[in-house]
Amino acid sequence: MEKLGARRTPRPAKGLRRFLPINVYQGPSGWTVKIHWRKLLAAVFALSLFGWLAAATTVFAWAKYRQDIPDVRWGDIALPNRWDHFRHAQGRALLKNAKDSLEAGEFAVGFHQLRVGLAKAPEDREGRLLLAQIYAASRRPDLAERTLLAGVPFLGHEPEFLRALFSFMLSRQHDEQVIDTAQRLLHDRPADDATTPLIATAAATASYFRGNFDKAEDYLRRFKLERSREGVLLAAKIDWERGYRDLALMQINRLYDQRPDDDEIYTTYVTWLRELGRDNIARQTSLSRQIAFPDNPRPRVDLLYAYDREGLEDRVNGTAASIFNDFADKPDALLALADFAANTGRPEIARKVFEISRARDLPWEGPALMSMESLVVAGKYQAAIELSQKLLAENPAWAEKFYSVFNGLQAIAYFGLDDRESGQLFLNNFLAQPNIRAENLIAVSKRLITVGARAQARDVLARAINSDPLNQPALSQLIQLDLAASELETVPANLRRLLSMRKPNEAIVREAYQRLGSDYLLFLPGRAEILDEVAQFLGGRTG
Repeated sequence: MEKLGARRTPRPAKGLRRFLPINVYQGPSGWTVKIHWRKLLAAVFALSLFGWLAAATTVFAWAKYRQDIPDVRWGDIALPNRWDHFRHAQGRALLKNAKDSLEAGEFAVGFHQLRVGLAKAPEDREGRLLLAQIYAASRRPDLAERTLLAGVPFLGHEPEFLRALFSFMLSRQHDEQVIDTAQRLLHDRPADDATTPLIATAAATASYFRGNFDKAEDYLRRFKLERSREGVLLAAKIDWERGYRDLALMQINRLYDQRPDDDEIYTTYVTWLRELGRDNIARQTSLSRQIAFPDNPRPRVDLLYAYDREGLEDRVNGTAASIFNDFADKPDALLALADFAANTGRPEIARKVFEISRARDLPWEGPALMSMESLVVAGKYQAAIELSQKLLAENPAWAEKFYSVFNGLQAIAYFGLDDRESGQLFLNNFLAQPNIRAENLIAVSKRLITVGARAQARDVLARAINSDPLNQPALSQLIQLDLAASELETVPANLRRLLSMRKPNEAIVREAYQRLGSDYLLFLPGRAEILDEVAQFLGGRTG
């Protein structure tokens, strides 16, 4: 029996009390609290873990069944190192919902879901391409390109994405950006990677469009693309532009024999045949292809060129009528027909293509511009100016979208009307545009020559060379223009630059050699030196 006033010793805890982290005792001096720190920490940890698991389960159930995110897993929420999986699953679900909303006509909702979903799942190829398409259709190609470029770190290994990226950038004539992007992607990429040929081909194509043929060939050789379809076609085009046209025709002929169903190869082959004056072969090739592919409109359009050169107007009108009857709902066929009308100066055909395309709600921007070009080629300059003004009044956005086209064509038209002041104004606007390709500059230069604006044509070619010093087509055309005008002061320097390139146009070099060798040019600066260089070049060719 305990004595009164004696100190009470705590008894060992029994039952559940022994698991409690805090025990309270009553002693003679009052209540005593004893904290078992290990038990307390264990209890806090257990309660926290239980709360964490309960919260994770709640969020998982909410995401899985209320937010309809089928790819989410419980571990994606419970484990911090898997939170990225949850975010990506959210993104994929939003992207799926976005497609459903867009198909249902709920554009605002779908567009918002698309942007948010892509921010959470940036590696989703279909969502990124869809957003880029929406931006492009909304006349915001800058945002479309930015969206595609932002996907390179995530999708730079997928061929389908890379094709879309490079195709879009090349269509905007952003060739330098294509080359930069390709070089970054090719850095340290294995040569046997499936995407390496695709990327290298894009870089070679962009270099070709810039007129830098040596660099384009470097890509073809470095990545062993000479035997691929794209490589052979590009090499043939380079030889054609350099002036080695028989060699280029032989290459494209061999490629066409191997791929008779390839539209691009066929079109290139027939076009070159026409330009070399081999009209009979071109016509026979088009007839054979029309028989082999009766549903393909391209052979019929090519026959139009043959009939035009032969002066067979009845056949031109009859074949054009058959194309209208059989392919009135085919945008590509109508665009090819409008291109024929623009090249040959037939405004009535171009106008009909334009009217049909617009009436049938087909793409009609191209036919509209080609209607304007057909008027310029036909010499109906005032009508071309009036049509351009009408198109711009009806479509204000075209002033920015087709800025270079309108300014180039209007410049030619005003020079054709002998309105030099207006023509120079529009030409200055045309030349102020960045990223103009050599082919566009050379085409405008040739048109300016036909309307007697030779000095302005030279300015256009000089602009091309200033922007791209290795632009071989523009440099060759500039030398030819100066030789024809007997303006030879800059020929030695430009000819030296041409000789520094891998395969300069031999015909131009020979012509320059003959002209510079004239006695009346004895005192032309740099004449003697360049003649020696040309003689060595031509000697190596013949030797």
